[in-house]
Amino acid sequence: MGGSAPSWGRPDPRLTDTVRALPRVGIHRWPVTCWPAPRLHPAGNPVVIAEEHGGFAFGGNKVRQVDVLLGQAREAGADTVVTSAGPHSNLCRVVAAAARAAGLDVHLVLRGEPPAEPSRNQVLYELTGASLHWVRTTDAFDPVQAQTMTAIAEQGRTTGATTAVIDVRTAPGSTLCALATTAAVDELADTLADRPPDRIMLAGGAGNTAGGVLAA
Repeated sequence: MGGSAPSWGRPDPRLTDTVRALPRVGIHRWPVTCWPAPRLHPAGNPVVIAEEHGGFAFGGNKVRQVDVLLGQAREAGADTVVTSAGPHSNLCRVVAAAARAAGLDVHLVLRGEPPAEPSRNQVLYELTGASLHWVRTTDAFDPVQAQTMTAIAEQGRTTGATTAVIDVRTAPGSTLCALATTAAVDELADTLADRPPDRIMLAGGAGNTAGGVLAA
């Protein structure tokens, strides 16, 4: 964000100001990196957006989102965070590493059964000292995950902890993820001001990244 407005679109200042005002913990350091990729479409001007250059733990598009999610939690006075995802989640990996970097304890609620041999991300969860909790479901939207996170937060209160529940599948977590992602489009507009794209293609899971791109 910043610089002169691109010829192919002017960011809505209300959205830009809202995103800039979001609290952060400071793990996302660089604007989006763009790599020309002519072999993808020789007749066009394809560019690959390299979000893995976001400045922290090779977390890709999750870094700018977790930066805001943890910033919101810390501003609310949390000393502990809890989130939930699949057993090999990059989101959980970034939350665990970033929470530790920000001085927060972390609990991860993972879907499925504990494996006989941990995956690479699970090894990294343990290296951060995250507390792992397993729930017997494979459904990303099974309410048992939210119920388990709430129970962990309530249990923490009995020992004096202030726990923020980070659920990116529902508001406000999903809204914060989308808002944080809108900055990527402003960065893209600055980078490609002289060669505007006619389409943006991306892969999606929960849809928070896509929602942010569409909003911007």
